[in-house]
Amino acid sequence: MPILIDFFKTGNLGLLHIGSSFDEIVAYLGPPDGYTLANLENIWLHNTDFARKLTVIGFRYSCMEFCVNVADKKLVWMQIYVEGDHGRDNPDYLVVPDALAGDWLTFLAAQSYEQLRKWLDAVQIKHSVSSIVILVIQIDIDIAIGLNIEIVMTDDHDRVYSVMLNADF
Repeated sequence: MPILIDFFKTGNLGLLHIGSSFDEIVAYLGPPDGYTLANLENIWLHNTDFARKLTVIGFRYSCMEFCVNVADKKLVWMQIYVEGDHGRDNPDYLVVPDALAGDWLTFLAAQSYEQLRKWLDAVQIKHSVSSIVILVIQIDIDIAIGLNIEIVMTDDHDRVYSVMLNADF
């Protein structure tokens, strides 16, 4: 699980990190779902009127969602949906681009709350838990800039719902 351990310790998902440019993301992963290299600029044209009201634009790679700042086209947020609209039972859903290939997503999808906490302890990743409405395992990567990962569990705490990386700038 090297890619997952590195992600939880540094916030880097392969070569991607908060601050990666849109062009770097596309060079590493290819065009997002619904786009080709030929129509890639449409992501900005299609969202221009809507984006004027927003500060970020999101795009997906199967179960992975990335948001970039509209002004500088830099990555500000990413989320990996392990459970969700398509569900973990859909084999086409838990697929990542070739650059991020490995069994890390399948491993993550199979973890219960207790299993995940034990694994985080075993690989020496500091974390905390909060539960107001939903159960969240929090990993603070760099408190100085507010870089953190939230592992959100399903309502029954039985499986991982999503993993979200964000930074407070």
